[in-house]
Amino acid sequence: MCWYKPLLKPLAFRFIAGETLREALPYGLRVQRQGLTPIFDILGEGAKNKEDSVRVSGEYIHLLHEMERNHLKGGISLKLTAFALDEDEETCFRAVSRIVRHAQPTKTIVWIDMEGPGYAPKTLKMYRRLLNEFDNVGVCLQAYLKRTHKDILSLLPDNPKIRLVKGAYEQPENAAYTKHEEINAHFKKLLTLLSENDVYTALGSHDMDIISHALTLPFPTHFEFQMLKGFRKYEKKLLSEHGYIVAEYIPFGKDWEKFIIRRIQERMRSLRWLVMTIAGMDK
Repeated sequence: MCWYKPLLKPLAFRFIAGETLREALPYGLRVQRQGLTPIFDILGEGAKNKEDSVRVSGEYIHLLHEMERNHLKGGISLKLTAFALDEDEETCFRAVSRIVRHAQPTKTIVWIDMEGPGYAPKTLKMYRRLLNEFDNVGVCLQAYLKRTHKDILSLLPDNPKIRLVKGAYEQPENAAYTKHEEINAHFKKLLTLLSENDVYTALGSHDMDIISHALTLPFPTHFEFQMLKGFRKYEKKLLSEHGYIVAEYIPFGKDWEKFIIRRIQERMRSLRWLVMTIAGMDK
């Protein structure tokens, strides 16, 4: 355990639903009673071997069984590195395929997260392989990456399901937009592209500028909002009451440090942008 984990714990439970499935399931049921769709994520990344991959896939399959037993209609989200992607792509593919196959009978969507620098090619390669066998799998794309427009165009023939987010990992400047206004402009451009091509779209953002833009676009087949636990409680309720599909992302598990650090970094970047905007320096 890292030395600072106890210091972060009070903050962590604002954004995660506990360290165990026993804690997360009741929270998911409360979310569902509020008219929202729960999306569960077992926290953890960077598995080093087949044994870890098999263990985590077993945890996800147990989660799916418990969701069905408790009449929870929602989704699940996972990171490919939790299934030893860096060590053995075949091991990763088999483990994730097993989860997606178990999710099929209940039409549960399995969302593949996008991770840090350099993971886009591997993630999209894995997603395409999964799409060859399954239709209940979606992928997360990051709007701050300059390559994402081309990635969407390349996926269109495969009838993808896409969750679009800003991106929370540090990226090289040549690969990503870094200014708030540039990221938002690219995000809006990508949302428009998804709308025009009638892509099954999930908007993963708490930025009201982005949300407002999305509300102006027609999404003929499927569109939903996805927001993290601990963010935009009032807006979630309001959007749901107006007939929009609103999902709440519910992470849980003991390996939550990296997730919480990214949330802190996001808040710090937002604060920095606010201060620079007030000072007239965000140019």
